[in-house]
Amino acid sequence: MVTPSIEFDPAIYWCLDHSEEGIISPEAVVERIGKLVEDNEFSLTPEDIAYTSKTNKQPKWNRNVRNRLLRLKQDGLIAHIGPNQYTKPRDLSDQLRIDHDKAWKKCAETALFYKENKMPLISNETFNVFVRSIGPDSIMLTKTSKNYDRLPAMEHYNGQVSTFSLNPPSI
Repeated sequence: MVTPSIEFDPAIYWCLDHSEEGIISPEAVVERIGKLVEDNEFSLTPEDIAYTSKTNKQPKWNRNVRNRLLRLKQDGLIAHIGPNQYTKPRDLSDQLRIDHDKAWKKCAETALFYKENKMPLISNETFNVFVRSIGPDSIMLTKTSKNYDRLPAMEHYNGQVSTFSLNPPSI
């Protein structure tokens, strides 16, 4: 049986408390757990030590450490501040807090402007992103390859068009 990922929490929090700048990586946690195993202070099961797959020679427990960091981030218990960088959440002053309803309203207003003016929200050398529709709980966007000069009539055409949505939680 694989060790439940919650069992890695003490090592994760130890790393956060003992890191120089309060920033850790999954590798730092893996290194800490490895040291605890070496010192017989933590045990891994044979299944933990097994490889993730035939082609991936990473032990399962290493992947489970990464998964646990992601879960703690999703639960708001740690913060993800960059590639492979995690820290404790920081309390913000009231001046830095975002009013989510106001932010969503502003996003919808901006999207409406781009839609009404038939302008791409994003444009670069390879694609355009157009606002497709705006609703109370989502903004639909369509990404097209540069061959298109206006919003296409079809959702998918030869894999060159994709539609996705934004909603308040993603903002």
